[in-house]
Formats: sequence, C-alpha cells, structure tokens
Amino acid sequence: MLTEYIKHVKELHQAEENCNMLIVDEYKPLMKYDLTSKQEFLLKIVRKYNDLTVKELAENMKVTSSAVSQIASKLEKEKYIKRSINPANRREIIVSLDEKGKDYFREMDNIELKIIKEYYSKLSLEEIITLKNITVKLEKVMTGNL
Repeated sequence: MLTEYIKHVKELHQAEENCNMLIVDEYKPLMKYDLTSKQEFLLKIVRKYNDLTVKELAENMKVTSSAVSQIASKLEKEKYIKRSINPANRREIIVSLDEKGKDYFREMDNIELKIIKEYYSKLSLEEIITLKNITVKLEKVMTGNL
C-alpha cells in the first residue's frame, strides 16, 4: 500500500515541478524587483496582515525581531515597506507596505490572473474546486488542523 502512495506522490510532485517550470517565464517581470526569498516572505506577511509590529512579523516568520529588523531595513531603504512608531505604544514599530511593495503585488496579481486565464481556465470549475479542496485538506494534515 505504501509503495502505491510513494509512486503516485512522486508523479504528483514531478507534474507540479513541470508545471512550475513551464510558467516560470510568466514570472520574469518580478525578477526586476530582485528580492531574496526572506524579503519576499516578509512582504507577503505584511500584505496578508496589513500593519504589523516587528514582533508580530518575527513570530510569523519564526525568526528573531533582530533578523526582521535587518531584512526590513533594506526593504525600507528601497521603498518596499515603511516603518512607523505605533501611536498606541510608542515602543513598537509598525511595518506596512510602501509604494514599491504595492507595485510588486500589483504585478504579481496581474501575472496570477494571466496564469489563471491561460492555464487554469482550461479546467472545469468542478476540477478547480476539487483541486483546491484536496490542497486545502493536505495543508490541514500538514498543520495538524485536520
């Protein structure tokens, strides 16, 4: 039984990898932003939760506040994020997206829409929903929320 799981999961991973390689050209416009994976991760968290403190960012990234501050410094210098003092607690720094960060996500959203129109639209809505449900279920299994 386990050998069947292994066989099919490996085929699934290979197909995912092939799909990712085929759409990599679509993401080339994002290369002009020249972000590291940690910088991109920080930006995605800020986008997801809007204004966050450095401490909250560190908790979400599972790194120290010092590490977040180092990453944030470069991003702030390049206008991806802005930092400001929390008026409710002057000891806290609030991090939010700046113009270049917003531009990055506008570009990413446009690319995602193009991929949906070009590739995902070839699947039926029922197939998309099934794919989503299976992926969400796998996420729950991995996070222990199932």
